[in-house]
Amino acid sequence: MSCTRHTICCLLLFLCCACGQSGKKAQPFKALAFPLVNVPVMLEEDQRLDYLVEHFFDAFTAPDRHFPSDSLLIGGVEKGEVEQAFANYTMLMEQVPLDQARAGITRLAERLVCCEMADTTQGFLAAFGAVVERYLYDPNSPMRDEDIYAAYASVMASCPLKDAASRERYAGEAEMCSFNSRGSRAADFTFSDRNGKVHSLYGVKAEYTVLFFSNPGCTACKEIIDNLVMASFIDENIRQKRLAIVNVYIDDSIDEWYSYMSVYPNTWYNGFDHNQVIRTENLYNVRAIPSLYLLDSEKNVILKDCTPERLFASLDAIL
Repeated sequence: MSCTRHTICCLLLFLCCACGQSGKKAQPFKALAFPLVNVPVMLEEDQRLDYLVEHFFDAFTAPDRHFPSDSLLIGGVEKGEVEQAFANYTMLMEQVPLDQARAGITRLAERLVCCEMADTTQGFLAAFGAVVERYLYDPNSPMRDEDIYAAYASVMASCPLKDAASRERYAGEAEMCSFNSRGSRAADFTFSDRNGKVHSLYGVKAEYTVLFFSNPGCTACKEIIDNLVMASFIDENIRQKRLAIVNVYIDDSIDEWYSYMSVYPNTWYNGFDHNQVIRTENLYNVRAIPSLYLLDSEKNVILKDCTPERLFASLDAIL
């Protein structure tokens, strides 16, 4: 039985029960299960992944789908179940090329808009959109991905159902998220070390570069430093010039930065943004500290604002 037929049957059953209980308060609709995508059986394994990324939410976002309305539900499904489905979807997107992931989230965004246009009373777009933003754009989300979120924000920036202020916000987010996207060359900048010597990012010669935006006194930053120091293969690859770590402070409490110098390994490039351009000129969209990037020998972005777990997994794999 299809999801739509199942939903209609539930509605009919509810209506019959309500009519048969004259004078009694109608019972609320029960939440529906998240409608799973039906993957064609003839597809090969790699094709199945591609199909899932493109069609994962098709049944859930069918414009003619009927579902109970409740503030605790999204599209008739419990919010927690929808969030889990989206978390699963983000893991699928990680396994395909960026262009394909962006195409998948764009298609999802467009279908969400169609659902909202079909029935503006449900608040479907706002509820689901909050999930997308929390998972892909919140700087504290372990699943954050600005490159993918930029595609979603671009659709919302032109959505006629959003007010002008919201469209402008989404357009701004899409632009900021487009900076230093994966596969592009990272923006160059200069920084000054403790002795006043000026370096540039492009002047750092190594097969791989970890770009680390950190603050003195930042607990999460200290944990990353400790983990990098404890990993023996990191120091070995630094000595072999296969790896460089560029640790940059981008705020203006320089005295505090100097006082923290003993914490930073002297085999790293430790410096501060003496021109204060990284933030003021939006060279990098640093929305939270710490922020980690992994670059190749030509300073092309491999990982962008990634979690420490993703960084260490990648370093372990490539080094």
